[in-house]
Amino acid sequence: MDGKVVRQWWVICKPEPYEALVGEAGTDADFGGRSDEVCMDNFKNEGRYGNVGVERLRCGGMSNSNDISRLCTLLEDTVKAVDKFARLMFVTAEMSPVQCFAVVEQKKKDDDESFSLACDHLKFEVFPCIFLQFSPQDKQAQVFLEKMLDKGTMFYMHQSPSQLVVVLRRDQSKSDDITLSPFQSALARESTKEIQQFVPATLQYTEQWDHSRRWWSRLTVQDMDDLLDSVQDSIPLHVYHIPTLCERAQELKENLPNVSRLFFASKSNSHPILMKEIYKLGFGLECVSLQEVDHAMSSVGASADRILFTPNFATKSEYVTALNYGIQVTVDNLYCLKKWPDVFNSHSIALRIDPKKGRGHHQHVVTAGAQSKFGIALEDVPEIIDLSQKHNFQVVGLHCHSGSGIFDPSTWREHAEVLLSIAEKFSSIRFIDIGGGIGIPYKFKDKRLDLKAVNQQLSSLKHQDIELWMEPGRFLVAECGVLLSRVTQIKHKADVKFIGITAGMNNLIRPALYGSYHEIVNLSVYAKSRKEQTASAGSIAATDIAESPPLYYGKDCEQSTVCGSICESADIFARDCPLPRATMEGDVILLDTTGAYGASMESSYNLRPRAASLFLLHNS
Repeated sequence: MDGKVVRQWWVICKPEPYEALVGEAGTDADFGGRSDEVCMDNFKNEGRYGNVGVERLRCGGMSNSNDISRLCTLLEDTVKAVDKFARLMFVTAEMSPVQCFAVVEQKKKDDDESFSLACDHLKFEVFPCIFLQFSPQDKQAQVFLEKMLDKGTMFYMHQSPSQLVVVLRRDQSKSDDITLSPFQSALARESTKEIQQFVPATLQYTEQWDHSRRWWSRLTVQDMDDLLDSVQDSIPLHVYHIPTLCERAQELKENLPNVSRLFFASKSNSHPILMKEIYKLGFGLECVSLQEVDHAMSSVGASADRILFTPNFATKSEYVTALNYGIQVTVDNLYCLKKWPDVFNSHSIALRIDPKKGRGHHQHVVTAGAQSKFGIALEDVPEIIDLSQKHNFQVVGLHCHSGSGIFDPSTWREHAEVLLSIAEKFSSIRFIDIGGGIGIPYKFKDKRLDLKAVNQQLSSLKHQDIELWMEPGRFLVAECGVLLSRVTQIKHKADVKFIGITAGMNNLIRPALYGSYHEIVNLSVYAKSRKEQTASAGSIAATDIAESPPLYYGKDCEQSTVCGSICESADIFARDCPLPRATMEGDVILLDTTGAYGASMESSYNLRPRAASLFLLHNS
């Protein structure tokens, strides 16, 4: 590390909702559907929330790009106001969570008074910080960062393949001496030669990502070749690995003994082959439309007693038909019980309750809270009790679901506590359904949710004769599925490399709809590296399973934007995605972990074809 240098950096931001800027949009401080309170709770439970530090969690409140543009204009004007005293170092504006701030460096250390006077006139908050930049190749970066954390608290962190940016809220009681990393010192001296030493022109995979837990990385060399040959020139291919599905089902059954019954959320993937396999493993089927109910009964052969019907804003006739089928019906609106009492007379129903606290990886998957269309408000429960006595229907179950992609083990215990407190008001409750939403590792380096920790949380509940139900969907099918397609064209435009593939947002809409992340792999290059590794190991059998090499096996990579052929600007699967420089037309590109909400949300938009499906019933 270099010697100590006196530096003074400042953050310019506004850590309050922007009511004056965007009106009421600022009052909820929307972080992809999470309120400030929820974000802070998550931070306390998990230490950090994604890449966002606790200070930054208090910022936000904007809902669209116009809001961001207006804030950026204000921020630009603010930075100009202190231009005489400070040099702009870093600025960021992001959609989720929405935040815009700048880091400036004070030009003269002894000009504190003038700088402070300028800051007094700003509408944005200004506070001292430590601004750090690292190269991913800087081996001492982690150790250095830990030392710097003693001088301040985390405000912002962002990592890309080329750099790591960290902003700390500075503890002014600490020493002013800041030690720079070699990379940042080179940046400060604007030494191009030194900078290139830390950031090679060609990015390479140097990190040993744990892709080896993906089923496709464990295929034999011959099976990998067969899989590549299965991909057509113009039609993408969904591939499902049934053994992986069975592994996930077994994980749930073995690690959640406190859960009495498990139901599969069939909306996540309604392919009959998958649903039949899940049904055979003892799971019930949770359906959200009458069409899903009919599909479960006709295509899967499900019996009425193993189906849950949990519709939202459905027609009166759907409730009538479902009740006539004899399946368990859930009602999530007081309106139904008040306006259609004859429909539910003499029937046993469940109620979907809004637990008030929403969770999820994006605002579109948050299913609780005042702004969510789902669930009955807690305040309406007394009226339902009166209606049940007046119209002769029985409430036998209570249900809630707060969102999807959840990694906090306490979530489902909290759901149960809400429902059990309501169950005390009824004399007929037989079960509580604490929902699904179990998060899964979309990134190779993501950790799995500890199901045993979830079960441990549930162990503290006292529910005597009331059964505990759950309804996972994504957890069962996401990791068993991948989407394969072929490269159609490659385009270089300015400094952006576009790689077009036969799949489009009509085949996988999650990145466009939610900004969702899916690992992307050039399977053709990966398969070639497997062959090379097998050959170098002296293997004589083409079907030998080679130990999974580092991704691309050291092949040169460059940042690319992967896109489809749909006539929409949103038809982008990933930007700045490191893919082999050797990627060419005809290569097979794998989009990972697409088994949930991939095929089930497909369309024929632009009249482009839906993807074909292939099922691998065994490990080979």
